[in-house]
Amino acid sequence: MDMLFTDRLGAAFRRFSNNEQGAVTIDWVILAAGIVVLAVAVMPLFKVDLDAVVIATAENAAGNTIPNSERISGGNAISQTLAIIKYKMTAFNNAIFD
Repeated sequence: MDMLFTDRLGAAFRRFSNNEQGAVTIDWVILAAGIVVLAVAVMPLFKVDLDAVVIATAENAAGNTIPNSERISGGNAISQTLAIIKYKMTAFNNAIFD
């Protein structure tokens, strides 16, 4: 009787290990979870914090303030680029409408 039980148990285990139905579903769940984890991990790299960026300015011969792109501090590269664009657009707007 003991031999019959182990044969049936071994056959059930072989059927279970050979059955790949559902394996694709688990693959997709793991892939989707990995994508979500990577997206959450990368989000801080694209955070835009314009208040953290400091742009050093200087005055040219005409008395206008101009940004010194070599003296930018704070924030990440995206925040610094957007801060310079915002500064230049504000200066352009003031030059045109003032």
